[in-house]
Amino acid sequence: MIIRGNTFEGAGIYLDSSTDTVIENNRFTGASYAVYAAGTHTGVVFRDNAVLGKYASSAGSPWAGRTLFNTGANPINAAHNWWGQAEGPTITTPPTPDVIHHNPGSMPYRPWIASHVDDTNPTAPYTTGFWPTSTITGNRLTGIVQSSGGSLAPSFSPETLSYTLDAGQASTITVTPSIVAGSGTTVTVNGTSVTPGSPSPLIPLTVGTNTITIIATDGSTTTTYTITTTRAPAPSTTTTTTTVAPAPAPAPAPTTTAAPTTTAAPTTTAAPPTTASVTPTTFNAGAIRPTDVANIAPSQLRTIQPAQVNRLAPEAVAALNPTQVAAIPPSALTGLRPTQVSAMPVEAVAALRPAQLSAIPPRTIAALQPDQIAAIPPAAVAALRPTQVASIPPSAISAIPVEAVSAMRPTQVAAIPPRAMAALQPAQVAALPTQAVAALSPAQVTALPPTAVASLQPQQLAAIPVAAIDAMRPAQVAAIPPTAFAAMTPQQVGTFSAAQARSVTPEQAAVLTPRQLRSLPASVRRILQNLAAEANENG
Repeated sequence: MIIRGNTFEGAGIYLDSSTDTVIENNRFTGASYAVYAAGTHTGVVFRDNAVLGKYASSAGSPWAGRTLFNTGANPINAAHNWWGQAEGPTITTPPTPDVIHHNPGSMPYRPWIASHVDDTNPTAPYTTGFWPTSTITGNRLTGIVQSSGGSLAPSFSPETLSYTLDAGQASTITVTPSIVAGSGTTVTVNGTSVTPGSPSPLIPLTVGTNTITIIATDGSTTTTYTITTTRAPAPSTTTTTTTVAPAPAPAPAPTTTAAPTTTAAPTTTAAPPTTASVTPTTFNAGAIRPTDVANIAPSQLRTIQPAQVNRLAPEAVAALNPTQVAAIPPSALTGLRPTQVSAMPVEAVAALRPAQLSAIPPRTIAALQPDQIAAIPPAAVAALRPTQVASIPPSAISAIPVEAVSAMRPTQVAAIPPRAMAALQPAQVAALPTQAVAALSPAQVTALPPTAVASLQPQQLAAIPVAAIDAMRPAQVAAIPPTAFAAMTPQQVGTFSAAQARSVTPEQAAVLTPRQLRSLPASVRRILQNLAAEANENG
């Protein structure tokens, strides 16, 4: 059951032994309680709601004045709600009447919404309730400012946890984390406590790759941000030695003799050709010509630095062979630029090891072309970080091989933007692991074209979250194969709206079980029963 998009004034929600109940996007103002849960309940979730104002106590009502009241033994997940203040809910014990959370042990409320933009759901018919966008929970930062180098890549977002930074040749750096005022979030930088809004102590940087770890906590849950920072080596001084060949010996003065002797002319030996030696810690990467690349041994590339990789011309990167690419250390690839990776030959991309691919910045991954994406081995695709997956454009994500899709982790699939989900091919959707399908959001599911929905296997469809089924478009519902339709859980079927039910085909309705039908409201159930009867008459 889903209770969504309502405004409760003067009355709350009473639950008695509820199962798989989601209470979301509602606004509670002035009720005697927001939620009162009695009996044995499982799978109850209270999220994305606004609980506002003081709650009045009344004589003889032990729950009055308590925002959430849980008398059962099972917990109710009450995380990610707005409590009218950045500090979260006020915790008191009975009988104090206040805007409070009762039984904090059985109603976990962290993290909460500490800042938000209140909006209405753009999808009809829900226009009331509380629809937060751009939310920041209590264990998130709102910004990171560094003292040296360029800009963070990607740009800072509270929900993005991994960044890269080119610090140039700076030997030290400071970072200044910021939080929602009054949220109570504490922050450490590389293990040292830092006051939000103030710079951290100086962080020394060694030449090469450095990791800066920032941890934000609200006292119960933590969020870890990492900044992979690259320091370039100081410019090296190169001395050029010119060797001058010895001058030829002067010819002997002529002498007059009766019988002159003949002296053989001296032979000239050509000097051996000069061979350029490339030392990765000193060479000027920007000066390397494509014709020079073939002379670089893989052993020399094993010590190349990120800043040197960054200075390679795209034409030089295009001349690298697979053996050379495989020799580059993962840390050095943090310096790879978008124009460089798009110039890399397909066979060189195919040689990337999992650790190398996962080190490439997301903004650079975004420049990979479809034929390059198609060449990445499944093991390397499985190593991509979620932020990297999120950066792959739709035109390229549709090129991921089916065997690579089948190896993707749930966190990777959950990171695919809806616009990229719309580009997935039916064979790719059919290859998604069941655990990954269970991580899909409503926005991702509604972005799937009907042809992709038609490729879903029964176990995949049964794993789709209830909220995502509720959001499916009628055309998507009509595309579900009857065999998959029969595998839907009663909770999934129970979310069908009248519009969704009217899109059900007679063949789909014919496979519904009595248990599935009983989960529906009476008006929706009648629609499906009539369709099933039609299928039986025609069959």
